[in-house]
Amino acid sequence: MRIKEKEISFLSRELGLNVDNAEVFCEQICKKYKIDLVLITRGQNGVFAFHTKKGAFYDGGYKIEVEDNIGSGMAFCAGFLHYYLNGRTIESALKFGNAAGALNTTKRGATAFFNKKDVLGFMKTTPQQNYI
Repeated sequence: MRIKEKEISFLSRELGLNVDNAEVFCEQICKKYKIDLVLITRGQNGVFAFHTKKGAFYDGGYKIEVEDNIGSGMAFCAGFLHYYLNGRTIESALKFGNAAGALNTTKRGATAFFNKKDVLGFMKTTPQQNYI
């Protein structure tokens, strides 16, 4: 399950959850709906993942010039799933997905082309912020 951070309060209210922060929200939603993994995109603040057995993972946002954020969530999901479904750890999948989403944000439009090599290069050359 993937949601935007700004949707947490709405979903909490609608689902009858008592939420303090993203991690508590994830714990409650995983328990209530028997979900193993929740991903939360946090815009310029990066991404967060919670797995019921492996815990919480964070990856900070990239210091970039935003061109257009349309499609960045889908790019994140595609990057995360590419790594995760190919046997990589949640942490490495989160980092790769986060970079794919950030790289997408530096381009105009939701369908700007880039590939795995581009994302890996972006990860090496673009500084990240600390997790907030």
